[in-house]
Amino acid sequence: MKRFLLLLVFSSSLLGQSQPQQSQSQESPPQKPPFVLKPWEKLQTIETAYFDPALPPRHPFGRWFRRLVVPAVPEYEQRDCDTAATPASSDAPKTQCIFVTVALPPGRLLSLKFTFDAEHNSFDYAEGTIGPKDPRSKQPTRLIKKLSELPAIVHPEGQGS
Repeated sequence: MKRFLLLLVFSSSLLGQSQPQQSQSQESPPQKPPFVLKPWEKLQTIETAYFDPALPPRHPFGRWFRRLVVPAVPEYEQRDCDTAATPASSDAPKTQCIFVTVALPPGRLLSLKFTFDAEHNSFDYAEGTIGPKDPRSKQPTRLIKKLSELPAIVHPEGQGS
């Protein structure tokens, strides 16, 4: 009987010590922040048809555009959109834009502008231009209203895809 009581006291003392260890082990480790794409990276993954229904569906914009301008390499830059024309209140968040630029032969510069709505995590194609890299050139700068115009503009000889 003494052994039984001794065993009972010993086991209860072990249980009492092991509970704090259990609560410590049940605490979850610090959570890693979720992986989030930068807006310009997200833009590259959006289907081209989202911006212009005349473009092929199921083609990510980044891949489609890169193939269109090969061997040139597009550059993506995120910054505040020009708000000089419309004064915004200091409390309102500034509209973000993604600018995609690429230097094309012979001496042309293609620039596309997408607006980014951070609240809804959505993009819209705003406008684009293609013109001379050298501002002193007398070549005109052409406005690109729809992305489906790009293949004919980038490859006027009909070699574009």
